Order: sequence, then C-alpha cells, then structure tokens
Amino acid sequence: MKKAIRKRVLRLRREFGGISAHVASQRVCERLQMMNLPSPIAVYLAADGEVDVDNFILAAIRSGKKVLSPRWNGAGYELCELKSLSPNHLTLGPHGIREPASGDIVRPEAIVSWVIPGVAFTCDLCRLGYGGGWYDRLLSGSRPDARKIGVGYDFQIVESLPQDEHDVKMTDVVYPETIIDVHSHNFPDRLAQRAVDSLCRKTESFLWPAADGTMENHLDHLEAAGVDMAVLCQVSTRPGQSEAFLRTADAYPCSKC
Repeated sequence: MKKAIRKRVLRLRREFGGISAHVASQRVCERLQMMNLPSPIAVYLAADGEVDVDNFILAAIRSGKKVLSPRWNGAGYELCELKSLSPNHLTLGPHGIREPASGDIVRPEAIVSWVIPGVAFTCDLCRLGYGGGWYDRLLSGSRPDARKIGVGYDFQIVESLPQDEHDVKMTDVVYPETIIDVHSHNFPDRLAQRAVDSLCRKTESFLWPAADGTMENHLDHLEAAGVDMAVLCQVSTRPGQSEAFLRTADAYPCSKC
C-alpha cells in the first residue's frame, strides 16, 4: 500500500510545477515564518519537486537562528549547520540533494524545531517518506518535546497510511491552503449543556463560552474560522475516560469540517 501511495502522489507532484509550485511554496514559507520557531531548527533543502522552503531558511538565518540540514557522511545523514544558501557554501550529496559543504555537526537531541519533507501526510499527522528511513533514523534521536513540522502540498494529504513501529508522527503539518486543527474538543451532545453550565458556574461567570459544546456547533465555528479539517476528541470528565475517548477521536472534513 505504501508503494502505491508513493507512486500516485509522486506522479501528482511531478505534474505540479511552474508558477503554481512557486506560489504554493511561498505560502508555506510565510506560514512557517508566522510560527516563529525556536532554534536550533533542522530543515531540508528541497529537491525533486518538494515544497521549496529556501525563503524560510534565509529568513531564519538572517534573524540569527541556528539552522541545520542533513549532510551525507558516507554511512548515513547527520545534521550540519547551514550558514548560507550560496553555491559556495553548498555541495551536492550522493543522492543529488543540496547539503552544507562544511559546518558544525549537531546531534538530533539538540534540535528544538524540525521542518520535514514527505511524500504524503494524514490529518492525524502520520507521514510517508521516500522509503529509505533516513528521516525516521534522525528523528528517533530527537527530544520528546521537539516540534516536528511536516511540509507538503495540499494534494499530498491522504486519508490513511500504514504505520510501522519506526515511523515517527509529526506534531504539525503545513500546507499552502489547507488548515487542519489537530487539537479540538467537544462534549458528548447529551452532556454538552450541563457541562458548559457547570464550567460557567465554576468560573463564576468570568469566562463565557463561545460555543454550546456540541459537535455540530463546534464544527460550525471551525468552518467559520476557515479550518478545512479537524481532529475531534470528546472532553473527558473523569480520568478513566481518557483512553477510550482517544481511541474514538476522529477526523472531520470541514463543511462539515
């Protein structure tokens, strides 16, 4: 199944190019810059039709952030400091991908923010790579609280992906157009009114609800905010409910989310 998805999405990516790819890449760069990611930041240097994040990289370097990208060391990839995108500071690796010609090597556990390419992503943040496992090996050494941001075009969103034990989930995925809310909650409809009323009483009317707590009303608000898709999980009112609610979390395309 992974091979079939790769073949289909990579074909779409080969057919997508020119001004459309340039505009989409610029939109992704703008969204990444708005996230104000802390450094050190591990990035990638785009190849073979990937979203081009060079403008984001340049902005990060100019702002004084420490930026790194993968460099082949003969046995695998390591993270090397990237001080410029000038051809004088880059070389082509054995896979035809640009990489730093020289620079300090930083271990994955020191990276705070990752910007990661992929072939496909799901709305619940699963990633499909190219099959070599290089990024999974780098990410296996990443710190637990590191932000792992996948980057792709909107047509790279797929409904589901087979997951192996070594596959690493993203914490975010940035697309040119699609906005996915992956941290969204509602109450069970039959409890929503009582739960919202109870919360209002406990806050002594200091906080007023923006919605009525039901799924339908929640989806209406997400759609009004321009969210294209949301991963909804019901709010647990007792500790023992959490695991069951997480198992039943589901994704909803907006309209209705």
